[in-house]
Amino acid sequence: MAITKLVQPHTQVILMVMTVLPNLECLELVDLDDQNVPEYLTVLEQGSRLKRLRVSATVNLVPLLPYIPKLRELKVKNMTDDSFGALATYCKKLEVLEWIQNPRFIDEHFGRPNQDGLHQLLVSCSTLKVFDGIERFVNADDIIREPWACRKIEKLCCRIVGIERLTETEQVIYNRIVETNPCYQEDDVEILDD
Repeated sequence: MAITKLVQPHTQVILMVMTVLPNLECLELVDLDDQNVPEYLTVLEQGSRLKRLRVSATVNLVPLLPYIPKLRELKVKNMTDDSFGALATYCKKLEVLEWIQNPRFIDEHFGRPNQDGLHQLLVSCSTLKVFDGIERFVNADDIIREPWACRKIEKLCCRIVGIERLTETEQVIYNRIVETNPCYQEDDVEILDD
């Protein structure tokens, strides 16, 4: 059973929906009072059947996630870093995590935090197949240090940071190695010079 949308729901409406429809599998919440969302949804029982959730507001999902262990698909407007850890802990069946609206561009001049919670999810959630959140990033050193659990991932849209570019001298050396090594001389390998 799915409810298409609850637009600006009051607490009483959500409570009624959750109690009247215990087999609810899909829910979309739109235009919420950001402060009260987790409070609303803690009415879900620990064994909730909710599998798909779309939240069109910036909210802290951490208090909600323990109540929806069967969640498979989450679409969000935004998510706090600590929500990644909670997803990895409580939503072991998560397959899809997508941002409702990805930015058209990312301005690196504003900087980024030292750490993003995405890495914690990738090393813990073996069922993850789709991650679409280009605003999020993973440090290259973290990828090397801790292998990802999501080995069957089909779509990964994020930024991998911390990879340094080759200097001009290193690039020349690399190009010479590639040009002189017979294993790189196959027809399907193309070397591009910038």
